[in-house]
Amino acid sequence: MQLTYQRLLEHSSGHLHAGLIWVSMIFCATYAFAELIYPDIGRLAEGGLLAATAFALIFGMRAKHLRIPLALLALSLVAESASWVASLNSPAFGFEPDAAPRIDLLSKWFLFLVMAFWLYRFPFGVRFFWLAAIAGTSLLPWVNGDALQEFQLALNNQRIDAGTMNAQHAAMISGILLIGGLALFIQLAQSRQRKYTFALAAIYLVTSGLFFLFATQTRGVWLGTAIASVVIIALYFFLTKKSRSRSLSKLSLLAILTVLLCGVTLALNSNLANRIHNEGSSLELVLEGKIDQLPLDSTGVRVRSWYYAIPWIAQKPWFGWGPDGSKLIMQESAALPESLKSKFGHLHNTYLDILAQYGFFGLLLYFALLIWLLMHIATSYSQGAMPLSAFLFGAGTLIYWLFINFFESYIFFSSGKYALTIVFAGLSSFTLSPNEPRRLSD
Repeated sequence: MQLTYQRLLEHSSGHLHAGLIWVSMIFCATYAFAELIYPDIGRLAEGGLLAATAFALIFGMRAKHLRIPLALLALSLVAESASWVASLNSPAFGFEPDAAPRIDLLSKWFLFLVMAFWLYRFPFGVRFFWLAAIAGTSLLPWVNGDALQEFQLALNNQRIDAGTMNAQHAAMISGILLIGGLALFIQLAQSRQRKYTFALAAIYLVTSGLFFLFATQTRGVWLGTAIASVVIIALYFFLTKKSRSRSLSKLSLLAILTVLLCGVTLALNSNLANRIHNEGSSLELVLEGKIDQLPLDSTGVRVRSWYYAIPWIAQKPWFGWGPDGSKLIMQESAALPESLKSKFGHLHNTYLDILAQYGFFGLLLYFALLIWLLMHIATSYSQGAMPLSAFLFGAGTLIYWLFINFFESYIFFSSGKYALTIVFAGLSSFTLSPNEPRRLSD
């Protein structure tokens, strides 16, 4: 009787876990598709996913390899609380401190953990999740922007936002699409099945990425994409130099070289080159150390903001000035004239913005998260749990992400948090223990 009851409990628990996996996968895909184009739906999916995860944890579902980032999540709450305490003197600068810490700011960096918790349990979970994200970002110009008019402007060599808050954020997403397309071209050399599917997906991602990189004319993203592409190709040849079975086919190599050639050609024939030329004098002034003489162009605003922010950051190095620290510094420093201060509320540099708001404690937390991810995707690849193309995509995207955040504070905006969540969730799902149940059908 007791044995029958125990089997009934196990059977019921199995059905419960399977149901939660299905529901959570729907939430993951909905978030990936809707977060940027229909943010209200994205928030609902996020809330549903958090509730399902809490329910699963109560009933014993675990993912032990996520313990370290979960510990970092707990430390992020400490950082947010300490930053809030540091902001209590902000009324002296015209900023009213919050009544309580904003615990959702840094914790958003860790949303990918919740999605990774579910993706590895579902058949083709990562592919389905990334496909939903590609579909959602592809609709951005159509849902949030005026696609046909913007496309015409782009063809006339004018800069467009493509349905995002500004051109830099559209460029950031486009760079990730291009890096993903390069990784898929490499996947073509390894796959014996679904070659046409991978080829079509790679061509679409590369074409979309190149077009919007051309149309958004963002120098930091162009350079970051170029660096990531070189890293991917170099890593591929380094990792496969002793493996004939993984050598790139001539067709894949030709495709990658064509992509790089097209990228260089588009960069040289867009207004990107003109923007670099027009601000060449600003770069010369920076090299000469004449910061106060910098004009208020794109380069000048950034460098002046960084230069004048350093003394303010040095005043509160450990926990920053609070969640409004960047705004406070931009308002109180002499970086910009009074007429422009209201137009800039951040430092256009993720690392300085983290220091301004959360200090070295917050910056160390951020780097600890990235280092954990890098170590685990490397371990996952070395153990055979992650395909080479996914590893190259992860490594290339991390290099890209580290570089472009020198010139824009992507991590503090919805598009940056979304990009980090989508990429990291898929990659992290490969790092979970191979001894745990990895598929719904297991």
